[in-house]
Amino acid sequence: MIIQAFGFLFALFALSRVYFRFREGKMARGMFFVWACVWSAVLAFLAYPSGFESFSKAVGIQRPLDFMFIFGLILVYYLNFRIYIKLEDVRSDMAVLVREFGMERERRK
Repeated sequence: MIIQAFGFLFALFALSRVYFRFREGKMARGMFFVWACVWSAVLAFLAYPSGFESFSKAVGIQRPLDFMFIFGLILVYYLNFRIYIKLEDVRSDMAVLVREFGMERERRK
């Protein structure tokens, strides 16, 4: 029970951080929606774990906690993929800028 209470408080804290970062303009609307849904699902799961039992069985997973772990793992892989794509975009943009900067420098000589 203490772990559940700690998890609930942590999820509330995380949800508040998501809200405040969005409000400050440091998070895009899409990411705000994703993280708000994730932390709200964690809160709902911690508040009503038996409510997820029928849903997890409908998906073919016997225990709700197993469903949450599988969902979390899939989410982590997806977000890792998104980070990789963003990193490749930044790398590509940097290469273009360095190339342009180098050509501009050569023209000035």
